Amino acid sequence: MTEQLRIVDMNRNYKGVMDRDEVHRTGEWHETFQCLLFDENFVYFQRRAEDKKDFPDMLDISVGGHLTSDETIQDAYREIKEELGIQPETSRLKLAEIIKAEIDIEGIDRYIDREFAHVHTYHVTDDELQQINFEDQEVCDLISFEKHLIVQFFNMELDELEGISVMTGDETLVRMEDFVPHAADYYKKIAAIIKAA
Repeated sequence: MTEQLRIVDMNRNYKGVMDRDEVHRTGEWHETFQCLLFDENFVYFQRRAEDKKDFPDMLDISVGGHLTSDETIQDAYREIKEELGIQPETSRLKLAEIIKAEIDIEGIDRYIDREFAHVHTYHVTDDELQQINFEDQEVCDLISFEKHLIVQFFNMELDELEGISVMTGDETLVRMEDFVPHAADYYKKIAAIIKAA
């Protein structure tokens, strides 16, 4: 049995509980926790593990996870520890925006992700970056991007962008197709959050 998620209507009113796979098959609205890690000059995006069921080996927001049926947003802060091995100082976690995000992929196994993403920011320290380890192995790397350049990239002013692996120090060149396929509007909202951080 997969996770049981709290489902809501388009106005975020509670509707009930549903199995995660069924939520993504039927396109029920649900809530997620997302967190952007940043410092003075860089913002960090995760590279999803190659064996992830959804969007393997793609770039995604620093930390993300579904709210299960019995969780609050504050409970979901656990995702930072689970995915990156960092125990966050909650005083540095700031809710930036709740973004209404949709992904709809046609195919044999249709995938419909309709979520209210509670996007937080977290000013990460050098010491915390040194502690990173991928405990649950859902993430295989963290890529740093210069803040001002990724803002331009998400606003479609650049076709490609150079990032640096936090784990190896290797440079990597990315394009939009390397990121989880959210709508352009989602990434423009993420760009605005990064610019304000």
